[in-house]
Amino acid sequence: MEEPKGAVNKQKSELIVNNASRTSTSLNGSFFRIWVEFLTPIHKLSNREKDILAEFLKERFKLSQSISDSSLLDKVLMSENSKQKIKETCGVSDAFFSGILGKLKKNGVIENGVINPFYIPKHLSPNDKCFKFMLIFELDGK
Repeated sequence: MEEPKGAVNKQKSELIVNNASRTSTSLNGSFFRIWVEFLTPIHKLSNREKDILAEFLKERFKLSQSISDSSLLDKVLMSENSKQKIKETCGVSDAFFSGILGKLKKNGVIENGVINPFYIPKHLSPNDKCFKFMLIFELDGK
């Protein structure tokens, strides 16, 4: 695994953390909404679009506990049954939900009929006590 540029102390070979912040949440609570919020500068979704994406991610995480094949997982997540569950959870109409799906596709959040892997939190387990997310700012003067 390649070390992030500028984040390594060459003498000690330790990762130097400049700033850290903590927030409390749960995988059954607001974790996925907070995750989507952190990614706002990248996807630029509206609040309602973020709500729907967060529900897709939460549902995907729940399904991943019983489906290990990622291709099958994506198919089940994007099935009409899963979409109906997300619509009901978010309290939106079919027409509104279809419009949101169109915007998620337009913004590259959904590509080729599945959630873009960039937006899916990696290495997340139901037994985890914390999830670490790293932002790397390359300060190259541009």
